[in-house]
Amino acid sequence: MITSTHNRHVRYCRSLHRSRTRRQERAFLVEGIRLTREVLDADASPALALYDPEALKRHPEGQEILRRLEDMPQAFAATPTVIEAAAETQSPAGVVLVLPEPEPPDPSLLEAQDVALFLDGIADAGNAGTILRTAVATGLQAVIFVRPAVDPYSGKTVRSGMGAHFRLAVLEIEAGELQAMLHGFDQVLAADPKAEMTFLEVDWGKRTAIVIGSEAHGIRPEVQPSLTTSVRIPMATGVESLNAAVVAAILLYEARRPFLSVGPPFPGRS
Repeated sequence: MITSTHNRHVRYCRSLHRSRTRRQERAFLVEGIRLTREVLDADASPALALYDPEALKRHPEGQEILRRLEDMPQAFAATPTVIEAAAETQSPAGVVLVLPEPEPPDPSLLEAQDVALFLDGIADAGNAGTILRTAVATGLQAVIFVRPAVDPYSGKTVRSGMGAHFRLAVLEIEAGELQAMLHGFDQVLAADPKAEMTFLEVDWGKRTAIVIGSEAHGIRPEVQPSLTTSVRIPMATGVESLNAAVVAAILLYEARRPFLSVGPPFPGRS
């Protein structure tokens, strides 16, 4: 069992708290029982796992995770103090993993998508993670971050994504690469509260690229020429704008509506 916070594995985990190191190492942290379960269920292979056996035994899901981690050669039991030292959060729930970043997906992956999502300069990690989670829920296979933007593999983005990183491809590009990637889409649209057309009037039958701008500045000037359509989301009088993650959710669900199956009603509903 690892008992020292100066252990090399702990130092390595702590180094991944920094974006620069994450990019150099092409690795990121995953913390907690729920995200660890997502990793294991997705058959992702952690490069390193530190876990507190006693903490995991206290949770039914943790007990199953413990059984799976104990069979991994790269997994090490550790004290609660060690787990806390390795983690970014104050309550990592007994487990910290190091995951290698997936290889960048082939841009041709977009060719098979009727709807694609580009995040232009999104800076808020919580919004980015929520958007990734929504993208998974609506059946997208990839999301493209247009830099400069938040690190898609920062701790907060990964936690907000709630497992989305293991269910879709994440691609980062420069603004100068955007035009080439949009080739082949029938329309490229973004939300604009001043637009005349509402999102309800869009012909979503066309192959569509949706661009979501940054929370503070919207779509950047160098990206504007790539747009073919601007749409607004109707709002009550006096409301100026919506959160970027909410805008993305509304547009994605409307765009993907024909492709989403209607599941059973909630229990108790008729």
